[in-house]
Amino acid sequence: MKTTVQKQVVSSSGSSSDVLLFTIFSIASFPKSAIFEIRFTITRRIPVILTTPIQTTSLSHMKKITLFLTMACATTLALAQTQRVELYEEFSGENAPTATSVDSALHVLYHANTSKIVPITYETNFPSAPPRGSLAGQDRKDVTTRVNYYTITQAPYARFDGMALPNAGGAAMNGLASLLTQNIIDTTAADINSPFTVRISHLFNSAYDSVTVSMTITATEAFTSGSTLKAQIAMEEATISLPAPTGTNGQKTFYNVCRALIPAAPAGAGGFGGAGSLGTTLPATWTSGQTQTISYTVLVPNAIYNKGQICFAGFVQDSASHIVEQAGIDAIQPIAYDVAITALNPFPFLQCGNDSVTPVATLLNRGDSSLTSCQIDYKLNTNGLVSIPWTGVLAPGASTIVTLPKVGGRNGGNTIVVSAVAPNGFFAVNSNGNSQTGSFNLDSASMVAPMIQPFNPSTGFGSGTFPPVGWFIVNPTNGTTWVESKTVGDLALGSASINMARVPAGASEYLYSSSTNLSAGSTAVIFFSVASAQARTESDSLVIEASDDCANTWTRVYGKGGAGLATAPQDSMGTFTPSASGWRTDVVGLNAFAGKNNVIVRFKAIGAGGGNVMYIDDVNISNSALGIAENKMSNSLNVYPNPFSTATHVDFNLSQAGNVVIQLYNILGKAVYSTNAGMFQTGANTVEFNGESLAEGIYFLQLTSGNIHASRKITIVR
Repeated sequence: MKTTVQKQVVSSSGSSSDVLLFTIFSIASFPKSAIFEIRFTITRRIPVILTTPIQTTSLSHMKKITLFLTMACATTLALAQTQRVELYEEFSGENAPTATSVDSALHVLYHANTSKIVPITYETNFPSAPPRGSLAGQDRKDVTTRVNYYTITQAPYARFDGMALPNAGGAAMNGLASLLTQNIIDTTAADINSPFTVRISHLFNSAYDSVTVSMTITATEAFTSGSTLKAQIAMEEATISLPAPTGTNGQKTFYNVCRALIPAAPAGAGGFGGAGSLGTTLPATWTSGQTQTISYTVLVPNAIYNKGQICFAGFVQDSASHIVEQAGIDAIQPIAYDVAITALNPFPFLQCGNDSVTPVATLLNRGDSSLTSCQIDYKLNTNGLVSIPWTGVLAPGASTIVTLPKVGGRNGGNTIVVSAVAPNGFFAVNSNGNSQTGSFNLDSASMVAPMIQPFNPSTGFGSGTFPPVGWFIVNPTNGTTWVESKTVGDLALGSASINMARVPAGASEYLYSSSTNLSAGSTAVIFFSVASAQARTESDSLVIEASDDCANTWTRVYGKGGAGLATAPQDSMGTFTPSASGWRTDVVGLNAFAGKNNVIVRFKAIGAGGGNVMYIDDVNISNSALGIAENKMSNSLNVYPNPFSTATHVDFNLSQAGNVVIQLYNILGKAVYSTNAGMFQTGANTVEFNGESLAEGIYFLQLTSGNIHASRKITIVR
């Protein structure tokens, strides 16, 4: 029967602090004796493991051995002179599911032990890289260097004075950030000493765009290091409070975030951090009372949200063993006059029949003195900056609601940025984090059909913006969504596209049209060009929905996915760019919305995970009879050659014999040609079409047999 007994002895020696752990394992049991294996682990200096078998005749004998070893350690190890301030380096992640709860619990521990422990949090790409604009992306080089130095592979993970805290659950769980407890902090603070003291201070320049940090290290006793000693300095932002999560775990408040290492990390592969331990090299041998001061003047990173939350942590580390000999941290320097806009009241998703909104902002005094005045700036779309004065009395940390004047927007999507500057007439120290951006969509007037959107930079975009005027995007994932493709198009350059490989499985991204007035007729239709290719077997989908009640309810009118949506062979590279033959014109009946005066259509791209690029082009919504039935034989209709000059061939398949009518519509949806081609038999058929009398241009050819319709886009060139 196996029995395990573990003892831990915490003590210290003259030149540095040691932790001696030994575990006694019962290897084999016998009636009158047992063989025990004793493992010694000495950390803090050079970790070693000594294994020795000892034969004993009783458990009481084993206890005597344990007591002997404990007393031996206590009498061998001497006390140092200075209490060690512990360093806790946490490797967190904005996509790590448990990071929010772990960070919050650690913050409580830190706050209760400010004289005993120095925290640093590195935001990593574990378990996956968060979206653009995340904290992990703002100091990637420095964080990567620290990750490589410790060989970190997960988050939330940690190093306690450079070492991984042990976990009773097994070695595989060692180093988890959640292992830190009040007992560990108290025990270490009481029993572990250091040969150094560390003092940190910092001073901003008058513009607050650079800062000088000084770290003074003093030896409290003679000391010789077994390897290279490094002085490490980390610029931290003590608290970061964001209006929205930067990753998938929902975390909006972050503590003690490393914003830069000083000196900066060396470049590694890909321009990111290398595996070096960084820092400034220190002497290996110190005499008691010896002092060294290290100073650096560095730029304040643009990514800093609040310069009044900047502080600096410094520590002395053995670069080979990772052991941290001493740590220190200085205090934040609150800014006397500082102000920010922390929120904008949400706008309605869509306002119909209205061309203006009234923004309501939250103004925060984040300075250290009372706020009596400031300036509120706002900018709508690409319009000029508008400034209004604010006066009142706000205590430090207090907020108030500010209602801005009504602003008129354009039809479609709008963006407004509101910021606060000039607190009490002084220079605004923080340019980052003092503004909020809001978006709103207006449908102030419907366009009389036909509504045509060729997505052409010279005609569809006007000023060159995307989405086109009157259109807007809804991006629920805050990631990849619909964009402009200036060099790809069907009839001409320019289209709307979305990279489905980057849209999560099951997620939807939306492109909304401006509203169309279809009240002039009893029939309605939408036809558009689409280009799509599967990367492998994914079933990315394109759905079209229509609404006539200001986007409150939607009716699905079209849906294709996977091979049914594809217009070209598989493209395993996932970078599909259609050729001229890689486009298809699909026609969708909108008769249910004929007679309505404010019909909005939205294109809904649904991800399947790992798809390809999808394109749409040449959207036409009209009262034309073109395509009043679903495009039931579009896959069997082919026109060749296309483009053509005078004549072309029209191939089609009929499921039953019947009369065939061919009609042509221009890009405005107006019928310009019609002919009865005669009776045709079931199966494959061909008819010659002569367009000699038609003007050069783009048309839609519709073939009708009974209640079956199919359409193709054709181009006549001269």
